[in-house]
Amino acid sequence: MNDEKQKTQKTGFARLLELAGGYKNQLIAAAILSVLAAAARLAPFFTIYGVIHEVVRHIGNLGEIDAGRIYALTAATFAAALINAGGRPLCPHVARAAESRGVEFDLI
Repeated sequence: MNDEKQKTQKTGFARLLELAGGYKNQLIAAAILSVLAAAARLAPFFTIYGVIHEVVRHIGNLGEIDAGRIYALTAATFAAALINAGGRPLCPHVARAAESRGVEFDLI
């Protein structure tokens, strides 16, 4: 057995950052935006649940429904939809910028 210290190899996200080299900031930004997009895709489920909960809670007297809460939940749903769809127009621009730097996308 070799007496030299065995160098521990990085794993997980640390290894990914090591492989990213000079593109670490872009990789971190992409990871953050991916998390935000995932949260935006889940938001409508929670907001629709909130609306249904408010209606069912006041099923006997619908006049007691808090309209402000319904409007806030509706606004949150639309905001999540805009956040989720907001990144799509940027994708062609990012692809063009990457191709101008010589990056090739081979999906098949």
